[in-house]
Amino acid sequence: MSAVAIVLLALAIAADSRRPRLAEVVRSGDDVRALRMLDEGADPNQRDLKGMTPLMWAAVLGHIEVAGRLLDKGAALNAETGGKSGSAADTALTFAGCYWLVGITFAVLWRRRFGIGPFEWAYRWLGG
Repeated sequence: MSAVAIVLLALAIAADSRRPRLAEVVRSGDDVRALRMLDEGADPNQRDLKGMTPLMWAAVLGHIEVAGRLLDKGAALNAETGGKSGSAADTALTFAGCYWLVGITFAVLWRRRFGIGPFEWAYRWLGG
């Protein structure tokens, strides 16, 4: 490999290492940037340095739109944190439950499965 190629490769790696991971952007609360990163092809399952996925952070913080888009882009709903020192591993769903976002999580998953929200589904089912 030539010296020029090595320098270009090193510069590319350095530039990529300065780019924030999607999970870090979701954690920061910048939903617009997170959605843009997803549209540009960011990996919805890439973990941050703490082992958290973007979906886990969206569940913790209640970022409904981001969570929905992550699921649409293939985020693993059952990805685990890997528990430390014998503790149980967590998933996005357990984080959502721990932070009182069960209703929000249910609504996001329902919309993902059926294409409409649970209340709209119930209204239609009741003949409305």
